[in-house]
Amino acid sequence: MELVDYINRQRNGLPTDTPPNDRPECTCPIIAVFVRRINDGLLSDEARGRVLGPVIEKLLDTRSTPEIEQRRAFLAADRAVRTFAPLVLPAKEAGKLQRLEPIVNKKSALDAVDVVASINGFFAHYVYRVAQSAAGYDLYNIVLNVSYVAIRTAAHFDYATVDPAIGALGMHTVAVEPLIRQLIIDMCDIK
Repeated sequence: MELVDYINRQRNGLPTDTPPNDRPECTCPIIAVFVRRINDGLLSDEARGRVLGPVIEKLLDTRSTPEIEQRRAFLAADRAVRTFAPLVLPAKEAGKLQRLEPIVNKKSALDAVDVVASINGFFAHYVYRVAQSAAGYDLYNIVLNVSYVAIRTAAHFDYATVDPAIGALGMHTVAVEPLIRQLIIDMCDIK
């Protein structure tokens, strides 16, 4: 986010000799929270470069209305519940989440809470927190919890090289990175 601030300053003829800010005024605070958490949670500079490098320019000028912020947060919640979580859950449980209607409002978030509550396991706790935050219209905590789900999903596949059971899934963090990057792009594209 500091690079976004620097580019924004440079583009607008503002001084660039002061320390960069990781909360640039030009960026939607909902997207910024998610990007900061992803940046801090990814395990290597290479991963950060692959996920965030291609989207830096898209983060400029995304600040918008509270309604747009809400739509972006619900999109993030939907991806965490219906895309990221199913990657690491057993097939039966993953199917429950994938069959949910998209999370776009409080009703669909409450429906997701009910389904997610029936899923067992450590990872399910994070997914439950996403759905619960969405049901309560707690936008900041939606994206905070979504970032945890995305990072935990990526971290799960990082263990593929040491745990044959995970390695048998045939996925690695690199497979999750495009999903994270696409979520950022899709949030930026909501206008």
